[in-house]
Amino acid sequence: MQYIKALVLIVVFFVAMLFLCQNQASLAEDVTLQFNVLFLPEAPSVTIPFYLVVAASFFAGLLLCFVLLVWERVRISAKSLRTGWKMRKAEDEHKQIACSLRAIAQAPMEERANIYEESKTLYEEGMKARQDKKKKKKEDPLEEPVIETTASAVPASQAAGA
Repeated sequence: MQYIKALVLIVVFFVAMLFLCQNQASLAEDVTLQFNVLFLPEAPSVTIPFYLVVAASFFAGLLLCFVLLVWERVRISAKSLRTGWKMRKAEDEHKQIACSLRAIAQAPMEERANIYEESKTLYEEGMKARQDKKKKKKEDPLEEPVIETTASAVPASQAAGA
C-alpha cells in the first residue's frame, strides 16, 4: 500500500510540474482582483501574478482541510473518552455485583437474605438512575442529529409515500 501511495504521489507531482512548465506564460500574467458588495465602495486589489492567486487558493484549501480534519479527530477522541468512561462505570458495577455475590456466598445462611436484598436495592437504584439519564438524553434537543444514509436514488420521504 505504501508503494502505491508513493507511486501516485510521484505521478501527481510529475503532472503538476508538467502543467506548470507548459503554462508558465499564462500563469505569470498579472491579475487585479476585486470585491464589490452592494453597500460598500469598490475595493480592487493590487495587481498580482496569477500563479500567486492559484498558490494562495491552494494553501487556503489546505488550511481549511487541516482544520476540518483536526476538528473530526478531536470529536472522535472525545467520543472515545466518553465510551471509555462508560466502560469503566460498567466494569465497576460488574465488580460491585461480583463482590455482593461473593459476600452472599460466604455469609451464613441467616444473613444471606439481608445481603441479597441490600445488593438488589443498590442494583435497582443504579438501573433507575441510568434509565432516567437515558430519558433525559432523549429529551435533550441539542443532541447530535442522526444522518440517515440510503443507497436509493429516491428520498426516503417519497419512498414511504409511494
